[in-house]
Amino acid sequence: MIRYAGQLWNVVAAVLVLLASGTESDAQTARAVRGKAPTGRMADAADLEALAKFHASLAKMEADPNKSGRLNVLQIGDSHTAADHFSGRLRSLLQARFGNGGRGFLPPGVPHPWYKPYQVSVTQTAGWKILSSNKAAPDAAQFGLSGLVAEASAAGETITVEVKAGIDRFAVGYRWRPDGGSFEIVADGMSTGQVQTRYPADGHKEVVQSISGMGGKGSDHPWRIEIRTIGDGPVDITDMSILGIKGIRFSNLGFIGAQVSLMGRWHWPTVRAQLAELDPALIILAFGTNEGHAVSADIEARYARQFGDRLAALKAAAPNASIVVVGTPDANRYPKFCLPPPSPAAGQAPAANPNAPADGASDVRPPAPNEISTASPEPPVTAPASQPKSAKLKPPPPEPPPNAICLPLDATERSGYERMLADKDRRLCRWHTLPAISVVRAIQRDVAALQGVLFFDWFALFETECGADRWYRQGLAHKDRVHFTRQGYWFAADKLYARLMAGYPPPKR
Repeated sequence: MIRYAGQLWNVVAAVLVLLASGTESDAQTARAVRGKAPTGRMADAADLEALAKFHASLAKMEADPNKSGRLNVLQIGDSHTAADHFSGRLRSLLQARFGNGGRGFLPPGVPHPWYKPYQVSVTQTAGWKILSSNKAAPDAAQFGLSGLVAEASAAGETITVEVKAGIDRFAVGYRWRPDGGSFEIVADGMSTGQVQTRYPADGHKEVVQSISGMGGKGSDHPWRIEIRTIGDGPVDITDMSILGIKGIRFSNLGFIGAQVSLMGRWHWPTVRAQLAELDPALIILAFGTNEGHAVSADIEARYARQFGDRLAALKAAAPNASIVVVGTPDANRYPKFCLPPPSPAAGQAPAANPNAPADGASDVRPPAPNEISTASPEPPVTAPASQPKSAKLKPPPPEPPPNAICLPLDATERSGYERMLADKDRRLCRWHTLPAISVVRAIQRDVAALQGVLFFDWFALFETECGADRWYRQGLAHKDRVHFTRQGYWFAADKLYARLMAGYPPPKR
């Protein structure tokens, strides 16, 4: 459990012991993924050195005679991480080989309307307000590792987590406050008792609650767990965790529209305490797309310092972890001033959020076998997500012509890009790779090398600029040419998995 002595606020865990283990459904999924796992990459000396701590932790877990070891992997990033397709594929591959240790650390409630986490379904009632560190000037004292707080005051407000497979524990982090109210955890209708979040006299306390007599439902019981407010004051939920008995716990924390500077808006004494408790063996840092949308004249002056500081902070807070920097993928732009005027037609459904993570289902065809070398995607273990709030029907926004081409910027366009955008220069009226993408990518690579961590070059999978446009035409990217379909994310995740496992001894048989 987590004790943050001397901190401004406490994240205290309420733990639900469910006396469960892996299910037959898990085993079937594991066998399917194991049969499709990418193989065959040779490791180089730099990779082996960068991944030495991760490989050592895996070997120690596998050598455990009781086979009860657990290992944490943490991915932090922007909307590519929030979608959970990239991290979800990595989770499936690692858990298939090393065991399912649970879904791991989760944000509180539903952080955005398009939230579709793998392996669980999370919903919440309307009374919860989500506070995000991904804002211009948030109160950093509020935010720990999740970067979010779910706040509610009225009685009966719930956050519901449905888990199809059996779990060992369910933990809830919350924030002390002088006027704090109470909440309870309810598992399949059975309350574990109330948890008081009002700041106690000594300022620091750790609360652990257990449910007994639940193991009779079987390890494959699909749990429905609720966090329910009592109504005697405001409650701040900061995170949740789903913990399995043994194997890999893979947590992903993604923020739509975020840059790596987001992490500077967290309360780092608390973050360091949480990372010390989590003790991850591997951290994946995956930002860059939104920095690539920034003006290149500014990004180069500040980004190396920002990125270096955040990477160094993670290394210091998680000394037992290997770290992987995932370089920014390709992203193509079609300037807004080039779009046709809005259609006057009314009564059509509202357009999807252009920054929403892709689900890779309806608007793309499956990639042909010769288009990607990854395994064919399998249905993830997931459940329906909360849907965006209903909105009044309005005309769809204008879109680029379907036959619009993508051409890289020439030297003149690249050097004068910001001025041409400001002048609404029609020479930019085509799809093109954002000029700052190459700047961000180069800085990430250099900082990773300087700090001795592994750099995974996602952009290299596109081969050249305008690669996101080609991926769209192959069914691997969505029409915004920024986010990818499930097939596209899985393709990239398979490549990273092969890199992570290169040089690691094969599992014992």
